[in-house]
Amino acid sequence: MHEAALRMKVGDRKVAREQLDFIVAASERPGIDVRIVPFSAEGFVCMGYAMQYLTSSVPKLDTVQVDHVHGSVFLDAEDQLERYRAVQRTLERFALGVEASRDFVLGVAREL
Repeated sequence: MHEAALRMKVGDRKVAREQLDFIVAASERPGIDVRIVPFSAEGFVCMGYAMQYLTSSVPKLDTVQVDHVHGSVFLDAEDQLERYRAVQRTLERFALGVEASRDFVLGVAREL
């Protein structure tokens, strides 16, 4: 998740805080890693859309969900998955670690 998504206010401060609290709570659930790409990550030019890479213990069952204005698209063809795996590797290079990301979200919430 990019820092910009954390700082955009959709609704008032109460709504923004609830959203940030939800992200923190989700990050504490098993199997969910929330990683933040901060504004300070120089050279990050990877994203312009919402994407979720859903992994499985069987890689052929992996699925990518891409959100567009017209709805969500689910991708599962191997060549598509490999492109998004490359995007995921790039994101992992720029993103904070899991604990640092959680602390970052909590810091943004404290600023409200």
